[in-house]
Amino acid sequence: MKKILGLVLGLFLFAGVVQAINYLDYTGYVNDFAKVLSKDFVEKQNLKLKEFDEKTTNQIAVVTVETTSPESIEEYSIHLADKWKPGQKGKDNGIIFLTATKDREMRIEVGRGLEGDLTDLESKQILENVVKLEYKQGNWEAGIDKGVNAIMIQISPEVGEKIATISASEADNIDGSGSAVVVTLILIALIFIIIIVAASPYTPIGG
Repeated sequence: MKKILGLVLGLFLFAGVVQAINYLDYTGYVNDFAKVLSKDFVEKQNLKLKEFDEKTTNQIAVVTVETTSPESIEEYSIHLADKWKPGQKGKDNGIIFLTATKDREMRIEVGRGLEGDLTDLESKQILENVVKLEYKQGNWEAGIDKGVNAIMIQISPEVGEKIATISASEADNIDGSGSAVVVTLILIALIFIIIIVAASPYTPIGG
């Protein structure tokens, strides 16, 4: 009898802890509750993941939180998946890519409908070999972008590769444009300085 009462009490306490934890509401494909991502990055990732969803029906939800405490990241991701239920109804083809920034932990929670396409071992390899390298340098956006691309390619190679390639190409174009602007501004500044020096009567070449 005492064992049964203890078990019942334990279940009530566990239920209380789960209810006390704030499992935030789904806001879109990218849910940056830790506030570590730029608005531009979130918008582009949302568009990329929306396209992947429309072409494959597989849904990937990216989540950042500061901590999953008092739960482990495994427990938190399972409960979050139970609340959000990513993927199509009846297919369970959703994935949650969770990052706890202060805890320095990450996890990929895979729906049963995709377990054959993305195994626990493959998820671990993506996190350790792709994402972690960027996170160690504080590059949250690069880690998430590369992690999402790796997940897409793993569960739907043809579509994932195409979307990831386009995404990378756009990023290169943006970086290239930014570099060109910087170089142009530097050249303009140098020309301006030369003109001032040449026009000044107080310099050897001025006057």
